[in-house]
Amino acid sequence: MLVGSNCLTRYDGLRTEHIIMSFDFQYAYLVGVLLFLPFWLACLWYRKDLRREILIVSLVFGIIAWSTEPLFLRDYWQPLYWKSLSFTWNGSLHQLGSLEDFLYGFFKGGIAAAIYEVIFGQHYTKRHIRTHHWLLLLIPFFGIGIPLFIAPIFLFGANSLYAALISCFFCILIYLFFRRDLFLDAFVSGILVGLISFCVLLVFSVLFRGIFDVWWQLDSLSGHFIAGIPIEEFLESFAIGALLGPFYEFFAGLSFAHKSKH
Repeated sequence: MLVGSNCLTRYDGLRTEHIIMSFDFQYAYLVGVLLFLPFWLACLWYRKDLRREILIVSLVFGIIAWSTEPLFLRDYWQPLYWKSLSFTWNGSLHQLGSLEDFLYGFFKGGIAAAIYEVIFGQHYTKRHIRTHHWLLLLIPFFGIGIPLFIAPIFLFGANSLYAALISCFFCILIYLFFRRDLFLDAFVSGILVGLISFCVLLVFSVLFRGIFDVWWQLDSLSGHFIAGIPIEEFLESFAIGALLGPFYEFFAGLSFAHKSKH
């Protein structure tokens, strides 16, 4: 396990107080991730026809969350891990993603993929574009999104979270340029994932009091909070929902059936 020295200092300084008031922080990340599990299972159970979509998007975003986590450790937060990977290079220890990172992306990605359809009872009709080939769009999509995430960090010193938001919203614009009919899916998915995250983070903050002061690098963030939770968490949740809500529909060339009016 590797965590930043700042996190350890803050953790050691506040540990006794927070253990008395709440649970130990050692497994806080894992517990926080598992708080998303009931929502993910509900989507999977309630809409059996969307299981393929949920599992595909869950896997894709789980891998993305695992592989990009080291960038967020630089300037966004420094959590404690239960299971993580690291390697030594030139005498320095480098952190890779953790099991918690993968599960976070897996659960949140699956929820984002299906929540709009689950809540509003949307179903697919025939393919929007029958000649649509997902691979031809998937490669340039990530080919643009990844540099837009990495470049602001290393070229301009941007905070990793804000760089991720830039990348997400640019990718959302790609959706809307080709498929304006997916705007409602993207926007509503963003709102719903934001609301779910608010509920999860509220419970998380009660179970692990003071954890945002200990793990999050608040000096690098805006300093704005909602119910004691950094506003960046809600911006990230909205971006994930808006990005992954139409993800499968866009790359599979699917459209929603219009509901008949009685």
